[in-house]
Amino acid sequence: MYCSNTFQTPRIPLAATSPLLLSFVRLHTWLLYCPPNSDNSIYIYLSLSLNMDKLLTTHPTLFLLVFSSYVLEPLSPAMALQQRTSAYVPPRARHCVTCSACILRRERHCALTACCVGHHNLRFAVGLSLHALAASLHSLLLSLGYLVERDGPLNLHALPGYVWPAAVWRYAHGWESITDLVVCILANMHAMHCVVCAPALAFQLVLASDGQTAHEAQAGVNMYDLGCLDNLHQVFGQNLILPFLFPVAAPIYGDGIECIKVMFALTIGDVTFL
Repeated sequence: MYCSNTFQTPRIPLAATSPLLLSFVRLHTWLLYCPPNSDNSIYIYLSLSLNMDKLLTTHPTLFLLVFSSYVLEPLSPAMALQQRTSAYVPPRARHCVTCSACILRRERHCALTACCVGHHNLRFAVGLSLHALAASLHSLLLSLGYLVERDGPLNLHALPGYVWPAAVWRYAHGWESITDLVVCILANMHAMHCVVCAPALAFQLVLASDGQTAHEAQAGVNMYDLGCLDNLHQVFGQNLILPFLFPVAAPIYGDGIECIKVMFALTIGDVTFL
């Protein structure tokens, strides 16, 4: 069944709200150490929350393909028959078993947000990774600033003492207050968030600049590579800077159904193969 005018908002499980809960924890941490006139933490928190909201409420496809025994008529010559759903789907669309839908330009099913990342919400997924990394770095620097103010300049010999097992051991022996223990644990959490968010952000930006999805990169398919700048315009729209600063619902190029292929010409003798 083809639903061209149907929009269904996916259900948000409890696990999907965990990033927002962590954001509140980070916000409270920032407010403890930032002066009242500091707007950095508020900006990062709002950007992080709005990217999460846009990612969850923007469906990655304009239609849902439900399991059916009927073969649909192709809406475009480029659409191919998918065996799983017995339906015609656009190129670069892949079926998600969890969402029971064929996602346009499907990247992956994000377990953290419990939704698929595709053509229409990929820019919000990149923005979420970017601002999550910024939030983690900001909180890590604030936590380290508190520890430096307490213990003096950091050095290699003092760093092992800030790892959370060592901080718990010192607190158990009465050598550290509960505030210092909480700050050490938060610093470790923010460091781990940085380690996770930085490679994820770099991976998404590399795929976007190459004009590939994760499945196409794994299969070595690069027929949709239009060049770095044009590939980024396909994901982020005309203004490449604004989506990184703040999540906006600006129009993006294409509808995700008609995909521009790059034709490679191979000449052998007097014969040219396209």
